[in-house]
Amino acid sequence: MKPSSSTMSRYAVIALSLLALAPLSAEAKEEKEKAAESLHTYLQQHSAGMPLSKDLRGVLYIAKGSINGVDATFLLDTGSPSSMFDVGSVKKFKLEMRKLDKKAKGIAGEGNIYMMELKDFKIGPHIMIGDQSVRAVKLNKDADGLIGQGLLKGIHGVLDFSTDRLCYPVNGKPIDLATQAEKFKATKVSLKETPKGHQIIECVINGHPARMILDTGAQQSVVDAAFAAKCGIKAYDTPVTVAGVGGKLKPTQIGSIAKLSVGKFSLERFPALVMDLGHLSNGGKDFDGILGPELLHASGCIYDIGARALYFDSGTSETGDISILPGEFPMDDDALRKKIADNELVAECKMAGLARTSAKTTINGKEYVLAMFTLKIERLIKANDDGAIKAGSEVECLVLVPQRPDLAEFLKFFSARNPQKVLFFNPSLKDRPVGEYPVYDDAIFTAGTLRTMHLKRAMGKDFE
Repeated sequence: MKPSSSTMSRYAVIALSLLALAPLSAEAKEEKEKAAESLHTYLQQHSAGMPLSKDLRGVLYIAKGSINGVDATFLLDTGSPSSMFDVGSVKKFKLEMRKLDKKAKGIAGEGNIYMMELKDFKIGPHIMIGDQSVRAVKLNKDADGLIGQGLLKGIHGVLDFSTDRLCYPVNGKPIDLATQAEKFKATKVSLKETPKGHQIIECVINGHPARMILDTGAQQSVVDAAFAAKCGIKAYDTPVTVAGVGGKLKPTQIGSIAKLSVGKFSLERFPALVMDLGHLSNGGKDFDGILGPELLHASGCIYDIGARALYFDSGTSETGDISILPGEFPMDDDALRKKIADNELVAECKMAGLARTSAKTTINGKEYVLAMFTLKIERLIKANDDGAIKAGSEVECLVLVPQRPDLAEFLKFFSARNPQKVLFFNPSLKDRPVGEYPVYDDAIFTAGTLRTMHLKRAMGKDFE
């Protein structure tokens, strides 16, 4: 069931008429009168909103609300044109449900569809839907239901991935971000919509034009198997199964996207599931894959769902790895075992700070700067130091970083936006001119669950 225009109007009228009853506080008025410094501050000053939490993987947005007076959690899922709820929530919210003759089709196959009669449906502090009929399926999600694109459009919802907030207008009119984007020199990327209601982002993957469904409810990006072969993405078998409408599939494959670019913004070397999407994509004619929220979180962009537009801050260009010897990930188990064996220190780390930059050097005609980072060890995988380094330890290391005019700002941005990494440190540093500090020769950033499974499979009992 895709919400009709009248249904979406009902969402907006109910939600926003209530907002109009609440006058702005003195602090809010003062904040609004200040000159906005960016598109993000303009959005905060000219909208209401609610803070969003994330799922256990730190990827998916979760909104709090209630159904029939019982607290509920909702996944914000722009990959679904309509809102859906889990069949298992019937007893929790004391609701009625009836089975339909139709089947729901999703990435994991087909599943039965039910209709659920929601009572006193509320999202956050302002959005009150009331009683509503919605589809119910087996979701396999970490929430009671998902809020689809239709409802988010109806409230003129805007997701700010810099502040982790769902914003919506106070006066019932869509927030004019397009005009303000020009003022703040933010880059606008327009999205297209398929006849089935999916929003498509046009990008470039490994040098090939790609059309991807933009899906904030996807735990992992997915590339169609035929398109992956065309782009040279090598796929490896993995025990990972895909959860969604239709239950779970058999183990699928995973590959590494060397580079994905949207306008001036790009991500490098991040993982994506590889599987046949022909049953959903009309044999590859409608889209080439599903882009999860990696790009959105990494860039801190603004997603205006109703206007079908993304806004990127000016000056942001990439969050690719800054190590100079990039390795392939995923890789086959034997290669990963050898990589671990050849390094003295292997750990999951987060960047705690940049100490300083120093000498410049040229490698293959490209200039690099030697930068010293402070890293916090989140999880120790291997260390040849008799126990001196452990989880919670801070390690200083030297990294060669490509030289660029905005280096300081880029490093600050990179540290803030890049996910946790697995770092591999060079062995035998005694003869190196850099002295006592370890130098890491590769950095892998990827979803924690997939990374952990890959490491565990490669190391066996040696990996706890």
